[in-house]
Amino acid sequence: MFCSSTKSGLALVLTAMVLCTQAIAADGDWDPSWIAHPSDQKGIPGLFEDTWSLGGTGIYSNSMTSYATAVQNDGKVVVVGFGWNTSANGDQNACVVRRYNVDGSVDASFGNGGADVLNWSNGNQIVNCYFKAVALQSDGKIVAAGQIVYVGGQAEGIVQRFNSDGSWDGSFNSNSYAKLGVGTDANGVKLAPDGDVLVGGGYTAANFNDLDFGLFVRGPDGTDLGHLSAAFDHGGAKNDVANALVLQSYTIFQLPTSHHYDVVYLVGAIDNAPYASGQWHRSCGVVAFKRSDGGAFGFDSSFNSGGTLAVDFPVGPFDTDTLCRAAVGRPQTLPFFFNSGVVVGGERYFTPNGAPLASASYYALAEIDASGAVTRHDDFAFFYDLNEEGAYNSINGFARDHTGNLVTVGYAGIGAANSPANHQPSDGVIRRFNADFSLDTSFGDFGTVNGSLDSSGVTGILPNQREWFGSLAYDPVDGRIVAVGERTPWIQLAPNLYSWFLGVVRDGTGDRIFADSFDG
Repeated sequence: MFCSSTKSGLALVLTAMVLCTQAIAADGDWDPSWIAHPSDQKGIPGLFEDTWSLGGTGIYSNSMTSYATAVQNDGKVVVVGFGWNTSANGDQNACVVRRYNVDGSVDASFGNGGADVLNWSNGNQIVNCYFKAVALQSDGKIVAAGQIVYVGGQAEGIVQRFNSDGSWDGSFNSNSYAKLGVGTDANGVKLAPDGDVLVGGGYTAANFNDLDFGLFVRGPDGTDLGHLSAAFDHGGAKNDVANALVLQSYTIFQLPTSHHYDVVYLVGAIDNAPYASGQWHRSCGVVAFKRSDGGAFGFDSSFNSGGTLAVDFPVGPFDTDTLCRAAVGRPQTLPFFFNSGVVVGGERYFTPNGAPLASASYYALAEIDASGAVTRHDDFAFFYDLNEEGAYNSINGFARDHTGNLVTVGYAGIGAANSPANHQPSDGVIRRFNADFSLDTSFGDFGTVNGSLDSSGVTGILPNQREWFGSLAYDPVDGRIVAVGERTPWIQLAPNLYSWFLGVVRDGTGDRIFADSFDG
């Protein structure tokens, strides 16, 4: 694994048992101003991992994973995720919100020494908690969304609001948080212009045997404004879930009046959709909801004549399925200037050489306009020479600049045959694409920046590490991109330890980045 760049311009954050962060200068170099500070952070300028004890016991005592990030107007970085902790009822995963200063140091003024750790309980039983998405209000308050899981496996989505200092905001639903109902999940959150909180994820119906795409709406004070669900249920399968959400808001002036519209796209996976050859696979699902003038959301009937779309990539002789994890708004061009549609991305699986039990994957991209028409799709591998079992590549998060260029974060890994003990190591990867999906070769190393640290905190190829980027956000202060994810050192005695992994790279174009997506 390696971390290389020759230019400057992008910011990243990755989480695992250890938190690793890196910064890059213009056009793909790690940003030297983003450095590791305390003794529990290690790395190089622009990329480091961060781990600290939440009080858990055993080999998982310092395990933590970051899922999502957002950058405040003052350049401070907010990261949400979870970590192993001890509660009155025993060890469990706790939700975590942590904030960093503009130079990568922990903001000790936030929460309790830089972080807010939330332990949930259900009577005398432990409850695992996972934050997976975050959004920032204009007044500095922080909205996080995720899921709590009870003993026995029942789960429900949650959304919680924090004050700018990390304390719980009691003005939201009277206790700072709202549960979305048993059988729900929250994978992303957006804030509408009127202050409504929009949460996307999964909604379980039919006695918890039918998982659908779910959109949950809460008012600015946490009031429940209802929810909507969408089921694909292809071939009788009932496991559909939204992994990403895009919000597009616009106003049309029709003198002497005007009308405001909010369009929400939910993007995710449709499980067991029918395959062309009669087999079963997953495909990308897109659902469009719309409302006008602050009213209730409903299906956008102008999108694919009903509001739902299954995106099937061209089928090759050895292809299996596609899993969509990320989405971002499509560039606004006429005739869809206001509601432009979405670009979706993820991972497409195939069987190299037709081997029936082998599997590998490559990046998948598709562009869908506001009418629901698929205008472009592509797939490609990062490691072109590793067309073998276990070689895998994925897009996990998106941002887009005003020129239409796409910045993606994800991972690229080698196959099991090339790694010891079947560990299948990977690097966190940042790539920039032109509007036509071609690589922007002016960024990083021919369009790509790799992020990796070995266990001593220096860069280098190490076959026992798994690192990935899962989400990214735009720094409004100086144009940096902040990405977050996970790092697993794969120490033989502790194969399931994870760390926060963070990095910063400058975009180098001077363009404003619109991070209007969340990753699943």
